[in-house]
Amino acid sequence: MSTSTSAEIVPNEGGRVYTTVGAILSLVVVSGLAWGLVQTAIKAVAIFTE
Repeated sequence: MSTSTSAEIVPNEGGRVYTTVGAILSLVVVSGLAWGLVQTAIKAVAIFTE
C-alpha cells in the first residue's frame, strides 16, 4: 500500500511543479512581449515627435 500511495503522490507533485513552471514561463513570455511593445511604442513616439 505504501508503494501505491507514494506513486500516487509523485504524479501530483510533478503536476504541480509543471503547472508552476508553465505559469512562470507564460508570465515571462507575456511580460517580455508587453515590454517589447512598450519599447516599440516609445521609439515610434520618439521618431514621430522629432
